[in-house]
Parts: sequence; C-alpha cells; structure tokens
Amino acid sequence: MNKSFEQFVKEYQKSALTKKAYANSLEMFDRYLKGKEPTERTVEEYMLALEGKGLASASVNRHLSAIRAYFLWRKKHSPPEKRGYWDLMVEGPKVHNKLVPIFPVEDIIRILDVCQTTYEKAFIMLLYDGALRISELMGIQVEDVDFKEKQVKVTRKGEDEQMIPLGDETTQALKEYIGSRQGLVFPLPYWKLLYDLKRLGHKAGVNKLHPHLFRHARAQNLRENGVKVEDVKDFLGHKDISTTMRYFQGDPKMLRKKITKAF
Repeated sequence: MNKSFEQFVKEYQKSALTKKAYANSLEMFDRYLKGKEPTERTVEEYMLALEGKGLASASVNRHLSAIRAYFLWRKKHSPPEKRGYWDLMVEGPKVHNKLVPIFPVEDIIRILDVCQTTYEKAFIMLLYDGALRISELMGIQVEDVDFKEKQVKVTRKGEDEQMIPLGDETTQALKEYIGSRQGLVFPLPYWKLLYDLKRLGHKAGVNKLHPHLFRHARAQNLRENGVKVEDVKDFLGHKDISTTMRYFQGDPKMLRKKITKAF
C-alpha cells in the first residue's frame, strides 16, 4: 500500500476498528490508483466506479470518509503553498433510508455447498452465524474463540466487547480450520476476503454478494423463528432499535404472519 496511506493510518487517532476500516478503504483506493498520486479528480472517478459496481450509497460514503480524512491529514502536513492541492470538494451519493434487501437463507446454503476448504466453510459459517460485520470478523483472535462454551468474543463498534453464541456446525468448522494456530483467525486483508466471498457467490450462482448481506439474513432468520426484535438488536450490537427495524419492515413473510395472527 502507498506509504503515505500507511503513515496516515498509523497516526490516525481513532478506535482500532475505525483505523482498520480506513486501512481497508485506502487499500482498495490504492489498488485503483495503480501507483498514481491521488487527486480530487481521481477520487471523484473512484466514487463513480464504486457506484457503478453496485455498492450502496452508504458504503460509498464510508470509503469517501476514509479518503477525506486522508486528504485532511495530507493538507495538515503540507507546506502552506501546497495545501490547496489537498482540498477535497467531492460529495458522496445521497443516502436514502430504504429498507434492507432480503437475502434468502437458501442462497447461503448454496454458497456453503460450493465451499471446498476448511477456510471457506469457516469464513461463510462464522460470517452468517455470528451476524458479523466484516471488520469484526477480521479482528477475531484464536484466543477469542471458546470452543467449550461454543461462543466467540467480538469487538463491536466503539470498542464494546460482546460474546456471540455459535452453533455446533460453526464451532466445528472453526475448530477444523484453526487447528493449532495462534493469532488472527482470518489473517487476510479485506480485499482478499471480499474477493473470496464474491468468488464463492459466483460459483453458487449468487450475484451482487457482499459481507453485510449475511448479517441481514441472520437477523431476518432470527425474527422468522420468533426471536424478539429487542433481542435481535442486542445480538447485532445495534445502539438504536430503529436500525434493527429496517431489517424487517416490508418482509412479506413477517407481514403474512402478522396478518394470520390477526384472524
């Protein structure tokens, strides 16, 4: 990665998860630049490229936040006569408060069916079973996995730690994948995990796949099985229940159940 990107992430005084997310975003941007110096024009082109790939507006804006922070850092450390170069007036796409799309559990089963290695199976099962954000999954250490109690310690946004229960199959998949290793459970960069996820999705015939869909699917599955919204909120680590509610509004299965009970 560009040395100035690395230095920025090293000096950035934010939480570990934010630094990791910014590092992932800048790593992707660096690959897009192919060794060129970033400019306001290349940032604008990159944002359009991300939108063209189908990324949600909120995701595009998260990448832009990292790049904007980097530009401010470069401006602060530049001579006065060169600071204007690091002004960034690029606006991100407008975020519409639309409903979270439904991701069928059947698609996850199809993806698991094409997994051929212990890594692939553990990756997909933990992502879904734990309803994890990709940044949370990347931060899990082997010592955070409690095989006896079938749970894993996850560091949520804001550095809050939470114990997440795991199913028998997920626990076994992790045990087979980890073996006797130490350190990070998934010692891979963000772009590699994303690439592997899309590769598996392509093999399974599931298009436009991204990590957060597994979180959505897990939340919807819990509600369909009678788990209270408040409990789903706690499981997902949401601060505001309105965020959790976006996962269920407009779900035809849930609406059908409500109507049936009304009669």
